[in-house]
Parts: sequence; C-alpha cells; structure tokens
Amino acid sequence: MWQRKLKRNKLQFLLAGFVLMIAAVIISGSLIFSIESTSYINKFYSGKTNPEGYAYIKGEKSLQSIKDKASKNDKIKEVKVMDGVQLLENYKLNGEEKAPFYTFLYETLNYKDLPIGIKIREGEEKPAPKDDEIWVERIFAKNNHISLGDTIELSNKKLKVAVIINTSIVPNSLNNITPCLISAKTRQDLMEKNEAMHLVAVESDTDTEASSFLDDALKDFGTDIIYVYTRSDLVGSVESIALIFAGCGLMAAVMIFIVSLVIIKFIIKSTMTRELQCIGIWKALGKSNGFIKGIYSKAYLLMGLVFITSGSFLGIPVAYIMGNRELDNAGGFHLSMLTPAVILTIILLLNLIMYWQIRRVLKRIDHITPVETLRIGLTSNEKKVKKSLIKNAHSPFSMAINDIAKKPGHSIMLILLLSLSIYLGVFFVEMQYSCQNIGTMPNVWFGIPNVDVTLTGEISVSLKEELSRMDEVQEYQVGHFITRLGASAKEEKVNELVNGSIGIVMDHWDEKTSKITPKSGRLPKADNEVVIGSILAGELGYKAGDELTLTMNGKTNTYLIVGTINSLMSGGNCIGFTEKILETYPDKAVNDYGFAYVTLKQSTTMEDFKALMKQKPYGVMVGKVCNEIKTTGESISEMIYPLCIILIIVSMLFCILNIINLLAMDHFENRRIYGILKSLGFTNRYICFRSISKIFILSIAAIVIAVTSFVLTAPTFIELASGVDGLVLNVKLIAGITVAMLVEIGIVTVMFCLPMRKISPKDLMEE
Repeated sequence: MWQRKLKRNKLQFLLAGFVLMIAAVIISGSLIFSIESTSYINKFYSGKTNPEGYAYIKGEKSLQSIKDKASKNDKIKEVKVMDGVQLLENYKLNGEEKAPFYTFLYETLNYKDLPIGIKIREGEEKPAPKDDEIWVERIFAKNNHISLGDTIELSNKKLKVAVIINTSIVPNSLNNITPCLISAKTRQDLMEKNEAMHLVAVESDTDTEASSFLDDALKDFGTDIIYVYTRSDLVGSVESIALIFAGCGLMAAVMIFIVSLVIIKFIIKSTMTRELQCIGIWKALGKSNGFIKGIYSKAYLLMGLVFITSGSFLGIPVAYIMGNRELDNAGGFHLSMLTPAVILTIILLLNLIMYWQIRRVLKRIDHITPVETLRIGLTSNEKKVKKSLIKNAHSPFSMAINDIAKKPGHSIMLILLLSLSIYLGVFFVEMQYSCQNIGTMPNVWFGIPNVDVTLTGEISVSLKEELSRMDEVQEYQVGHFITRLGASAKEEKVNELVNGSIGIVMDHWDEKTSKITPKSGRLPKADNEVVIGSILAGELGYKAGDELTLTMNGKTNTYLIVGTINSLMSGGNCIGFTEKILETYPDKAVNDYGFAYVTLKQSTTMEDFKALMKQKPYGVMVGKVCNEIKTTGESISEMIYPLCIILIIVSMLFCILNIINLLAMDHFENRRIYGILKSLGFTNRYICFRSISKIFILSIAAIVIAVTSFVLTAPTFIELASGVDGLVLNVKLIAGITVAMLVEIGIVTVMFCLPMRKISPKDLMEE
C-alpha cells in the first residue's frame, strides 16, 4: 500500500525530499567543517614550532632584560629569538611606493630552525634567503599582488621575491603584522634607516604560564613590547572565521530543515484530508490505526531516510571546500575519523526528529470514525457559505481573493513558506554585498573615518598646514594607531582585556565628517572622554556613562566612556582617544606615520587630489582608505565570499523547490474545482488568471513580510555572527532580489497553469 502511495505522489515526495536533502547538506557541511577545523587547528598549533607565547620587542636592552627575567622563572622552559628589523620607511614594489605598516623582516640561516612554523608554498626549496632575496609571507603577497620574481626596493636595496611562505603566526588576514625572511647581511644593511625588532617565542607547559610571564614583562618594559599574543590567541583568530562560516550555515540549515518538516506536515494533513473517506472505509473493514498510520509513515520515512542520508554525505565535499578555503594559510585542511561519526549522528538525529513529527501528525487518525467520514459531502452549513470576502464576485482577481479567504490555513502556509524563501535569498545576497565592501567601509567595520581620501605616512606639521591652505580640501582629521596600549587597571578582568587593546587616536572626533555612527552614546569631545569597541564593551560589561581608570607608562588617568562603536580592530578590543593620549607615551611608542582623513570639495575628485599630492614633497600614500585596512577587508571578504555564494545558491534552490512543491499541491487539490468551472463554461484563460492572481497576491504578502523581517532581524544575525553590525542595506539590491523571485514564482505558476487546458470534467468525475 505505501509503495503505491509513493508512486502516486512521487512529485510531492521528490520535491519534499530534495528540500530535506538541501538542509542535510548544509547541516552536515557546516558541522563537519566546524568540528574538523577545530580539531585540525588544535593539532596544527600543538607542534614544536608553535610555542605558547610570542612578543614583538624593540631594542637590545629590553630583549636582554626579558631573557634574564625568563631565566629566573621556573615555569618558562626556553626563550627563542628571531632577530629582525621593523620597516619605518616607505618601500617600492615593482616601482610603486608602499607604506610599511607593521612589516617585519627577520634574518635566518635555516628556516627549519626558526621558532615558528614555516611552509614553502611557492619557489625553490632551500634553507634560507640569499643576500639579494626576500621570502614573503603568502597573505602579504596576496594582499599586495606580489608574485615570484617581483622586486621590492627599500633603503636603495633591491630584493627579489624568491619564495612565498606560510607562517603559523599569520593564520589569516585578521593579523596585520607581516613577517618576511631575509639574510643576516640584508638586515644589517637595513638597520641604518629602520629599527631593530625581535620576535621572542616563549616556551612553557601551558599558554596560561606564558601569558602570565608576558603580562609581567609588559608592565616592566612598557612600550618596548609592541605586541603580545599566545598560541590560544592564534587558535582563536582562526576559529573566529570558522565560527562565522559554520554559524551562518547552520542558521540557514536549521531554518530550511524546520520548513521541510512543516512542508511534510502540511502535505500529510492535506493528503489525509483528501483521503478521509478512504481512511474511514479502512477502519470500517477492521483495519487498525497502526496499519493505517504505517501506510503513511513508511512512505515518508523512507523518503526522509534516502534524502537525508544522501544530503549528509554530500556535505563532505562542501566541508572540504570550506575548510581548504579558510585554513589555506594555516597549513591546509584534512578530514579525520570524526567525519563518519558526525554524518551518522546527523542521519540518526534528523530522521528521529522527522519520525517524531510524522507521528504527531498521524495522531489525527486515532480520532477519525467511519460514520464521520461517510457524512462528508452530504451536508453543509451556513459558515461555509459565508466565507467569501467579496459578495457576487465574478472577475478572476476577486475570485482569487475569495479562494484565499476560503482556505486560510493553506494561504497562511503558502505565505510563510514563500516569505522564508525570499528572506533567505535577500539575507545571503545582502550578507555577501556587505562583506564584499568591508574594505571600502572602514567606518562600519573598523571604527575609523570613511572619507574621500586617506593619506598614510608621516603627517608632519607642514603637511597639516598645507591641507589647511588647499582649496580642494573641505575638511580633514588626523589620526594614529597605538598598536598596544600597554594599559593596566585595578580590576583583573579589565586589565587583561585592555592591556593588549589597540588605541584609535583622532585629533578630533566628528560624526558627520567621519561617518562613524556610535552604536550607543556619542563620540568623544573632551580629552578625558573615550569610546570603546562594542565587543570590548560587552566583554567588560561597560556602557556609556561608566568610568575607565587606566595606568599607562606610570601615568594614571580616569576616562569617561561616552559611547561604543562597531569595530573589528584587534578583534574588537579597541579604545578611541583624542590626541592628548599621545603625550602619555614616549618617543617611538606610536607609529612614526599616521593618517590624514580628508574630505574633498565637490569639484575635486580623488584622482585629481592624488595627482596634486604627487607634486608635493611629503611622501605620503594616497588612497580611499589606508592600504592595510583595504587589504584586510578584501581578505576577509574573500574568505566569506564562497560561503555566501553557496548559501545564495542553496536559498534560491530552496525557494524554487518550495514554490514548485506548493503550487503542485495547490494545483492537485483544485483539479476538481477547475473541472467544475470548465463544465460551467469558464475558459482556460479565466481559470489560469484566477490561479495566477491568487499566487500573485500571496507572493506580494510574502515579500512584504520577508523584507520587513529582514530589516528588523538581519542586523542582529550579522552582529551575532561577526561581532559587528556591519549590514549595509542596498535598496536597489533588495528590490532586484524580490523582483527576481516574483518573476521566478510567476514563471513556475504559468507552467502549472498550462496543463489546465487538458483537464476534462468527465475524467475528473470518473476518478
């Protein structure tokens, strides 16, 4: 019996099955990727070339002091050092001038002896760079479009890019500190115009011990240590992107799976309603409730088992693609024996949930009696007659409105499923658009001004005076970054989080000019006022109006938190100060170069201004945003892009399958009505237009609900996934997606209307 049901309703079973399979693919892919990537990352960072803690230290005196301090600490096993140089001067790449922005060059005799993991990705396998060579970190090469054989010129010394490497300390573009490898002679040649820098790797039994040692060192050496992190920080950096991938995928998959269950429930209830008399006859013939339920449950459970199992296994290549894309800079991605366990768990769990849902729906059979079913169609009541909203309706459009009112449950189901399909499509397209523009929207993602032009370099007094005189400049702001505040506070939790935070410094904070919109409160005006990143505010439990007392370089000041801002700077651990804060730090504590954020007059383009600045002797970089923020944003966008594309395709496919499934059900259930209308003389055109009008009305309602829900809820979902409300509403894009889906619905509706011409009243009477 159940086999005949499968054959008779094979289209509905296939469509519902494919929706289940889509959900299983995304659930399986997301979970496998999340679990396997976490396992792989922990293994990758557990090797000998990945010590428990790292610190970037300036100067020989501080280096020797930290070595002496380590020798007296029983918990520190060994301190290994990479000697290098921090670029302070601009360099040229294939003739184009670039700003250095935390580019460190380390000397090496044999890369395998270094206290960080090195993997050669391109170029000849050899122990170390020659005197005229440089080995470039892969992310740095990718962000700056560097290829093997390119030339980097610095301090009048030309170095050929001989090898492109991966380093374990730069797992993704969220870490802007770029290590490259050079020879010892090259380092000595660069020392005249640049600054000595040492990467200190601390080995201990646990990350906690290394972290505690480095925190103490920060207090002793202050700004000589410009950056500190542990192995856990590196793991967290990689896992943060993985969580965004997996979180967004799981959110979509869970929504799709829930909808799949709702669709199956709806199909079963509709089928049981059509076959109510058959159920009554079976009961009259002595068939048990279990027998009748088995006819339905076996068919649907077999369908679920086949498609859920298929989808779960198809999630493996999806996870593999995502893993290799995300972990490419951390050595790659490999599947393990965890994958079969995840797949079996998903298959078992999803099928159990489906079985539970089907059992709930089929409980209705227990209450059906033969007498009740035999009376169906013999009586009517006044309520059924009064369901028409429009009295004396005769046009196809008015009849469509009455059709919607006569079956409110069916109509609401259509609206909900269509609105969810449209919501998913709009959500992932908008998410992809927002992430694609991270690099061009620094005000939204990084909490720094989004202006016409950003100047990067040494912002001297003469340059400021020049900007003040220029007719092309409407207004400008000057800013700096303090890469590590080196701050301490009385509360241990505050001290731990604030110590390594980045300081965003502005000579004045102007919401209108910078386009930085505070998440709460306002931007600073006085020297004792600050804004903090919304992520840091959440971790500290602080809000606008609270006070923050910090000790930096022996100077203690109390700051009033006047607001919070969205920012991914230093993972969201950032504090915005006015320029007065720079007086707290000694020379060289802050970058020798900074940023001038320039708003141009309407008559001047960026290209005009760029050409004008080339004629000036200031040697600053000119761009829409500083190159490092731009490339970081582009890299993040590039990592997230494939996930968005996958989810867009899935949501579109989900939408199409839902539409086909629902219209197929609607068409099948109304075949008798269409036959009766034909027997009464109504034309095919009239019947088709009535059906199209009904779907059109429901689709418009679904679009309104979907777009409204998106505007209200999408920013929250984006913030939960990334930590920043970075959603950028593009009205034209949203309108385009909704129109495209409306056209898609229209095409499918017309396709289902075509077979109506073959409907025969006689055939329907004989069914």
